[in-house]
Amino acid sequence: MKPLVRTGKTVLLVALVILSIVLSYFLWSGNLKEGSEIGIVQDSPMPTETTPDVAHAVRPYRIVVQAAGGTTIANPDSSAYTNWLSALATAHALDRTTIHQLPQNVDFQVTLQFGTEVNHTLAGKWLNPFSSTIGKWSGRTIILYKSKDDTNCRVAFPVDDGMMTVKTDLPATTLWKQADKQVSAAPYDALDGTSGTSYIPRALSMSEFIYSVRQPDTLPLVHTFFVNPQAITRIQQDQNTSLWTDGSRAVLWDKQTMDLQYEDPNGTQVPLHDDALLSGIDFIHTHGGGPQSVIAFDQLGSLTVNPNAPSYVLTQYVDGFPILSNTANYNINMENGRVLEYDRPMWVLEQPVAQSAVHVLDRGQLLNKLKSLDPADTPTNLRITLGYAFVTNQSLSAQNEVQLQPVYYVTSGSGAGWMVDAQSGSLVLGSDPS
Repeated sequence: MKPLVRTGKTVLLVALVILSIVLSYFLWSGNLKEGSEIGIVQDSPMPTETTPDVAHAVRPYRIVVQAAGGTTIANPDSSAYTNWLSALATAHALDRTTIHQLPQNVDFQVTLQFGTEVNHTLAGKWLNPFSSTIGKWSGRTIILYKSKDDTNCRVAFPVDDGMMTVKTDLPATTLWKQADKQVSAAPYDALDGTSGTSYIPRALSMSEFIYSVRQPDTLPLVHTFFVNPQAITRIQQDQNTSLWTDGSRAVLWDKQTMDLQYEDPNGTQVPLHDDALLSGIDFIHTHGGGPQSVIAFDQLGSLTVNPNAPSYVLTQYVDGFPILSNTANYNINMENGRVLEYDRPMWVLEQPVAQSAVHVLDRGQLLNKLKSLDPADTPTNLRITLGYAFVTNQSLSAQNEVQLQPVYYVTSGSGAGWMVDAQSGSLVLGSDPS
């Protein structure tokens, strides 16, 4: 019997060792569904990324082109947009004057609008040609225009007491013809309101997309937020939500909303730049990076309403239009140059797998639809932005795909907000004032 007992003990011991190894594997790999676990150091840490770069993040989110025939919009990455930026970057400054306002009788006017205040540090690509004449200017708008008597174009920089205007060597006639041609090809209607001017196309077809997406590797990304990943604890809050913390910093991952949030109320990292936005972009680089096709907005310039009011929002652009779903934004909340909170989507657009044309509502059609949503509001109380909604469902998610649906994002003076289908005017997302 003794040999049998010894054999039984040996088998039991081997079984316990194997069970211990299996349980340890699941514990360290993060596959336990309940309880908490201690993090481990990854053999291959996530490298520092280079996207988005400053040149893409800090560029005009919209170029408004006005000529005798009306108004049009040059959207990011379009040929018209690229041509106007190239013209500005190649200009040579000749002389400067200061005026109270732009002349009323300009032949054409091209307005570059930025989502955040820009200066030589952020937008040197377009400001360097004028550095000797405009000094340490900063602002949100740059205006290229031609007065009636000018043979060359001027560039205006708004200041507190008026406009600094710089005469350039850019040929006015050539650019005037270019502006007229663009307005004729794709006219927009301007809707002036208390919160600014909205622009609505008269006859525009947008693309509706189905995009394939990929998810970044979760654990390597999580570990980038901690100085010592060995000291972090993982807590499984429910079947969709995981929390990692070292007692000070915390990272929350929600699989259902495909969102990752970081919070460090102490903000211990040392700012690398005098400009907060540059420090924020560097932070993104060292924590998984982001897409190149983004544009930065601050709290004043943000296209959408976000109750958390981050310091900067990096909004993704597709086919020249912004994704207006807040879940698609890279949000950075900063204080004294330090990142206190960071929120990013846990998906990355790969490539379109399906595409179809959608004819969007014009000004009259859209206002009629909006009247049924909030009869009390007048058009002057509305702010309207054309872009995309990020849409997913169980079927799309199973195939690692999402839909980008053309929408109008509408906010009103009463505080209500809607996202409406740009083709039908039906409510996609938002509050119903009725």
